[in-house]
Amino acid sequence: MVEIRKSLQGLHQPQAYPEKIVSERLPLDRNESPLLPSAFVQEAIIQELSQLSRYPENSAFALRQALGGNWQLAPDHFLIGNGSFEILSLLAQVFLDTTSQVIVPQGTFIWHKKFSHFSGAKVETVPLDPQYQVSLAAIQAAIIPETKMIWLTDPFNPTGTKLNPDQLHQFCREVPSSVVIVIDEAYMEFSDGDTLENSRKLVESFDNVILLRTFSKFYRLASVRIGYAVAQPALIQMILPYRIPPNHNRLGVAAAVASLADNKSQQETLHFMKKEKSHLTQALTELGFKVIPSHANFLFVSLENHPNAMINKLAEQVIFKPGKYFGYPSHFRLTIGTTDQNRQVIEMLKQLIN
Repeated sequence: MVEIRKSLQGLHQPQAYPEKIVSERLPLDRNESPLLPSAFVQEAIIQELSQLSRYPENSAFALRQALGGNWQLAPDHFLIGNGSFEILSLLAQVFLDTTSQVIVPQGTFIWHKKFSHFSGAKVETVPLDPQYQVSLAAIQAAIIPETKMIWLTDPFNPTGTKLNPDQLHQFCREVPSSVVIVIDEAYMEFSDGDTLENSRKLVESFDNVILLRTFSKFYRLASVRIGYAVAQPALIQMILPYRIPPNHNRLGVAAAVASLADNKSQQETLHFMKKEKSHLTQALTELGFKVIPSHANFLFVSLENHPNAMINKLAEQVIFKPGKYFGYPSHFRLTIGTTDQNRQVIEMLKQLIN
């Protein structure tokens, strides 16, 4: 009888394909953008349709060059992936094995842990502090000689809290240089403090820091699956030989390059998100919920005095992430959707309360 490898046997959970994809519930669980790509970006995609029969250029040079201009770094600081998701897998494959320990904050993106487990590594989970913030001090205290990687997310998913840039820089300075520090910045563009300067300083200052970003969220391109890593070129070269070439698609690269140049669209996203986040936060607070201040495109909501059963009732009408998946059974994470969707959620909650 065929068996999966021993390091996976204790983790294996059967998974069934859905028989059909039909749902009347509001889809507010995947932190996608509720806005379509701009006409400018759509036109860039259309222009590539005549080349669909050909593989894209292997290194995604045009995108790496555009990112280099944006970040003020040379193109060899970047690795393009099939979403940043693929790069997570590559990092675990390249740097981890059965002798490794990995440190993650409580509630971290589940695939940070899964990819680590797939490589046979032991995962140490560190609790968040009372303000739902990642505790860099607790993570530093958990480092042992076997520690090979630290997974961070900034802003943190699911809480939306953000690390202090100076404290993060100091943390990276004190972590042993043999430990790879992965900072997943999938939601950083939504943060008011994102000027790229702090992120670029981390890359320039430390040869063991890898930043991850994506075009799936802020840039409205979840379907075309383009993400990237930013690190010193020597670190990028450790990963590059293990990717599948080409690991990106022609339409996605064209859309990503156009998105970087589309400042109007970026400002529209920021304006929309700020307005809708403020409205949702105020409405939820007025209904007696506690909303954790978020630097992302989602909200982490505490039920406070409402019964936990409300989460199950809401789930009959809305697809969201229950807090139990993150270790917070009296919370839920809600993606900020369209204006209409956001208003519908509030009305649903009012009906449940009444």
